[in-house]
Amino acid sequence: MESRKSTASHREEALTDAHSPVRMSHRNGVVPVTKPVPNEHTKLLDDEDLELEKETKEYFHTKHVGLLALFVVICTTIFQAEAVQHLQTADDFKKPFFVMCFSHAAPVLLLPFIFAYYRICGTTEDRHAGFDIVGVMQRHSIIPLKKLMRLSAFLGVFYLVADYFWFASFQNLTVAAGAAIFNSSPLFVYCFSICLLNEKLVAIKVFGVLLAFTGVTMVVLYQGGDHAGIGSPSVIGGLMMVISAVLNAGYNVSVALTAGAEINDTSTLMIMMGMSGAFTIPAWLAGTIFFAHSPFPSLYEPIGFPPTTEGNLMLMIGTTMFVTNFIFLTFAVCWTSPLETSVGFMLTIP
Repeated sequence: MESRKSTASHREEALTDAHSPVRMSHRNGVVPVTKPVPNEHTKLLDDEDLELEKETKEYFHTKHVGLLALFVVICTTIFQAEAVQHLQTADDFKKPFFVMCFSHAAPVLLLPFIFAYYRICGTTEDRHAGFDIVGVMQRHSIIPLKKLMRLSAFLGVFYLVADYFWFASFQNLTVAAGAAIFNSSPLFVYCFSICLLNEKLVAIKVFGVLLAFTGVTMVVLYQGGDHAGIGSPSVIGGLMMVISAVLNAGYNVSVALTAGAEINDTSTLMIMMGMSGAFTIPAWLAGTIFFAHSPFPSLYEPIGFPPTTEGNLMLMIGTTMFVTNFIFLTFAVCWTSPLETSVGFMLTIP
């Protein structure tokens, strides 16, 4: 009788071992756990596989949305560049700092829009929040609002400086030449990504970005014809666009390094973009005083809006395109990568 009980006990232990992880002893005392050999009692998909499948689906969904955002960025960049160039050349409104700050400050309107949205469609606490805009924003931000404000101030001012060279260069550049030169940014994005984002150094990527940069150099030097010298307006405009490409590459990597690492939801990103617009306003006021009293004729900008209706229309179109571009550029950088975004920008050339 005891022998039968012992035999049954051994069978139960063997059956239990067949469903439990296999353990292997090592001399150092570490006992790793591995998955058992599948049998007729094994589930086709365990909890870990289901979780992995869910994460994979979320990753590809985010990637596809990021690529869609990149497509919007490409389209709005071209329309914005055409409007800015028309404003500075055809309308002779050569105030790149004013146009840039007017565009960069516009995203501040996202903050009341977000507040109104959550007051109507948010939780019960949001609908009874009164005018507590700070409380509503904090509830829908995945990081503390003070930290988000510091991040917005840094990125907003950084982007403002980077974009000044982009706006100013169109006084002496065509949109086609500007787009071609600006697409040298993958070289700088790749370099910054290797240093800051631990991007792997791949020979074919290095060859690709160097080839693109060689083409950009030729566009800068020869866009004005055979008689264009190094000091010609077209070459100076090209060099300003190269500086813009370098600074914008640094901005995109900074977004991925700071916001992209912690922020992955739409509401927090939208709040951050609205705050960036708010921090543009004091920089705009200080810069306006400087440019209005600048001793350098090339930097002098009198205060005022475009004098014509067509000029104001171009200003509104350029601002609308910038706000749309700014929103979707942030999404594209955070949901894909800075390198993918900069390479996607090359589609602006056709």
